[in-house]
Amino acid sequence: SDEYRYLKQDGEIMHMFDRGYIIHSAEGKAYRMIGSVEDLTAYKKVMEDLIKEKNLSDSIINSLPGIFYLYDKTGKFLRWNKNFETVSEYSHDEVNRMHPLDFFAENEKTLLAEKIGNVFIAGEDNVQANFLTKSGRTIPYYFTGIVIDFENEPCLMGVGIDFSDRIKMENELL
Repeated sequence: SDEYRYLKQDGEIMHMFDRGYIIHSAEGKAYRMIGSVEDLTAYKKVMEDLIKEKNLSDSIINSLPGIFYLYDKTGKFLRWNKNFETVSEYSHDEVNRMHPLDFFAENEKTLLAEKIGNVFIAGEDNVQANFLTKSGRTIPYYFTGIVIDFENEPCLMGVGIDFSDRIKMENELL
C-alpha cells in the first residue's frame, strides 16, 4: 500500500491511496494481484482547511493580552494560551495535568469552586481572585467564564485579566 499524488492532464493534483494484495496458489506461487485505489483529495483538502483553522484560532488565542482557558466539567484543561503558561510559570505538560483550582490559594478555592459551578448552571459568571503562580507569587486577576459546547460537551471558556496596575494606581491615589 502507498499514498501518492497524481497529476492530471489539466494540472490538478489528486491525492491517492492504493493497496494491492498478491494471491498465491497452494504451492506458494503468485498468480494474481488484486487491489483498490481510493481518491483522498477531498479528505486532504478538509484536513488542510482544519489545520489552517486551528492555526488561526491558536494565533487569536495566543494574541490575547490576558490568559485564556478552556476546560470541561471535571476541570480537565482542553486548551489555554501561551500567556497562561508564561504567567503561571507552569509548562504545557504541567498545566495539562492540573485542575483550575490548583492556581488559587486555599482561602480562595471555595469561592472559585462556587463561581465555576455557577458558570455551568447559569451559563456565565466572573470573579476577582488572586492567581497563584508556580513560584508562589499571587497576581490579582479578573476572571470571566461562559459555557460553550466543545466537542459535544459543556465546557467553561474564559479569560483572565491582570489588574495589578489598577490596584497600584488606586493605592497611589489614597
